[in-house]
Amino acid sequence: MLTLEPDFKQAESVVRGAKDGVLTDEQAQWIDGFYRNVQGRMLNLYDAARLGAWRIYDREQLAVYWKEQAEWFSVQLAHTERLGRHLADLGVPEQKALHEAINSLREIVDACSGAYELHA
Repeated sequence: MLTLEPDFKQAESVVRGAKDGVLTDEQAQWIDGFYRNVQGRMLNLYDAARLGAWRIYDREQLAVYWKEQAEWFSVQLAHTERLGRHLADLGVPEQKALHEAINSLREIVDACSGAYELHA
């Protein structure tokens, strides 16, 4: 899937800037906005993936397509969860936007994996 991926490296640098488990207001707003953006992007990309699947009529090709989508979204989920662990390790309370982004990504991965299994 060709797309601009969220800048997880920049997010990690913001997270590393937390002092004693406390984010400044600016850092907290940036992290909140980042995760809201991640969630929105991933939902839009999943919608695009579903639209792309409509054009595939071969069952085997469809299975391969959904497997690729599941793998790509799994990588995005892993990045997002890793940043969540970094925040937790620093003692920063869980961010609502982070929690929502992770839940959305888990649901997307499950949906893609289910579509793969259905066609495999």
